[in-house]
Amino acid sequence: IDLIKNLKKTLFATSLIELEFWSRGFGEKYFEKHKEAIKKNVSITRVFIIDDDFEMKDKRLKNLVREHEKISINVFIVLRSKLSNDHVVDMGIWDDELVFYNKWDSSYQLFGADIHTDINQIEKAHKIRDFILSEAKPASCLFE
Repeated sequence: IDLIKNLKKTLFATSLIELEFWSRGFGEKYFEKHKEAIKKNVSITRVFIIDDDFEMKDKRLKNLVREHEKISINVFIVLRSKLSNDHVVDMGIWDDELVFYNKWDSSYQLFGADIHTDINQIEKAHKIRDFILSEAKPASCLFE
C-alpha cells in the first residue's frame, strides 16, 4: 500500500476482489492512497473483473464506480467470461516499471504478491492489460 506514494505517472490495475473489500480497513486505506496519487497528477485506470451480469445490477458496484470516477480514476468493467484464465488476474502496472500480481486468501486478505521489474515481465503484463481493455467497457457507459 505504501508503494502508491512512489507512483510518478501511471497505475493500471485490475480488481478481482469482493466489493466489500473497498469499504473495509485495507481497501479504504488503499483507496485513500489513490486519492493522494491523483493529487500528484498520477493517472489511474482500474478494471473491475466481475463474474456475471447479476453483479452489474449490484448497487454497491455502481456506488464504487462512482467513488472512483469522482476522484478521476478511469474505470472499466469486464465480465470474467470474456477473458481466458490467463487474463483473469489481480494485477497492477506501476509507471511501466513494475508489475505485481496480488495473492488473496478466501476472506480477501492479501497474503502476498509476485513483483517483477524485468522488462520481459512488464511487456507480458502490457499484453494482458491490452487484452483486458479490449474486452472491457467504460463503466460510465454501463451505468447511465
